[in-house]
Amino acid sequence: MEARAAAPAPAPAPAEEVDGSEPVEEEGGDDESEGFSILEGLSALEDEEAQEERDAVDDDLGVELTGWPEGGSVVDRVRSEAEKIRLEHSEALQQGRRKGHETVLLHASMQFLFPSYLRNPDGRFNGTYVDLTFGRGGHSREILRRLSPHGRLVAFDVDHTAQVHGLALAAQDPRFTFVMRPFAEVAEVMRGTVVHGVMLDIGVSNPQLDDYSRGFSMNHLGRRTLPFDLRMNPRGGVSASEWLAGVTVEELAWVFREYAGTRVNDNPDDGNLVAERMAQAIIDEQEANGPYKTINRFAEVVGKLILVARGDLKDTEGFEHTARGKEHPAKMWVAAIRTFLNDEAMQLEAVLPAAMESLAVGGRCLIAVFKPGEAEAVRQFALAHAEPPPSEAARLTGRRLRELYPLAGTSADFSCQLVVRGLRPSGQEVTVNNRARSGALWVLEKAARTLPRVKARPRPAKSRFKMPPRPLLGDGLPDRPDLQLF
Repeated sequence: MEARAAAPAPAPAPAEEVDGSEPVEEEGGDDESEGFSILEGLSALEDEEAQEERDAVDDDLGVELTGWPEGGSVVDRVRSEAEKIRLEHSEALQQGRRKGHETVLLHASMQFLFPSYLRNPDGRFNGTYVDLTFGRGGHSREILRRLSPHGRLVAFDVDHTAQVHGLALAAQDPRFTFVMRPFAEVAEVMRGTVVHGVMLDIGVSNPQLDDYSRGFSMNHLGRRTLPFDLRMNPRGGVSASEWLAGVTVEELAWVFREYAGTRVNDNPDDGNLVAERMAQAIIDEQEANGPYKTINRFAEVVGKLILVARGDLKDTEGFEHTARGKEHPAKMWVAAIRTFLNDEAMQLEAVLPAAMESLAVGGRCLIAVFKPGEAEAVRQFALAHAEPPPSEAARLTGRRLRELYPLAGTSADFSCQLVVRGLRPSGQEVTVNNRARSGALWVLEKAARTLPRVKARPRPAKSRFKMPPRPLLGDGLPDRPDLQLF
């Protein structure tokens, strides 16, 4: 792939972290757009009626005053620009719906993928960008809409149904290229090309959920019989049914312990009883009655086990599938198998360093996640690649520096700045698209590394973490040897 020189741009301002992971409730209602829109600063200029109009605008639509025409009040200009952005947002979502997909946190992503200091005088952006999870092209179309004629976009996906839409878009727009490769291979595919921004949307897309033949959706299992597949790429790998037919109890227990949220601590040798008991029961049922050819049977077996263990079901003959998949007792066990079969955890672990390697200094990697484990993986990556303040680096010993900042012990030539931490969708977006409710946006910015490499070895964890003596709760209480209760 031909290399392209980076577009000249002013030095980026220091990245400021936006934390949306723990919204603060204040008197007067919730505001999920904290630190995001300048509309908040104009409330004092508006009367009550204007305030109501402003509240109707999506919370996640940022507005900038730069480049606006002179004349007219600031409030009027804000309203005008907000309405323009709202219409653009609505049109983008409508395009996604027509393609069978509603993109989560779409405009929020674009605000951070294209910082204002990179904008050309005509309002567009140069450079090369990568959409690592094309799906139905919701993010890709919005990126292309912002790119200049000199811009370029490369999109990845492994789903053959996405390939059809990707190739169609490539035929319409010469700035766009579709690549049928796993997103963890981004560094290999983009080697020699300067990349200015990367977009990554983790998880199952709406079209995959809505195609019931894939087995991703557990909605209405009582009304339809579905194959037990769970593959992102139905032409590769093995289906869930085939995999379960050849798996051992110990292997299935490991998958449940790792991906079903049953581990009780961080000890990799922890033999969690819940995971083991579930795996044993599932394999025993398979040996007695044959392979799980449908997700219905698997979900029923697991659902009965869960409900009986909870005490919610006395007679296993009375089991019924829930209408909504998210309420099904077998949901997390099915998700654990899906995560393993598609190598989702390892792909996420591999794509973050690959994406950052591809980026130019100052470029941003945006990650939309939908599970706590995915968010934690991004957070840990950011922590592991963060640099300490110069004063702290000078104060700490080499060993302690490496313990607190693992980047010091690596040969990585970049560091990470966490620009956005877990920004959640607005209430209005969740109302329109209920599947957005668990989404969160993380933004990492690539920075040049200044930290020297440290050769000192860190101490083992058992030396760095020690439980202190337990407090003596009886200290200070009066002695009552003669106290008798009866």
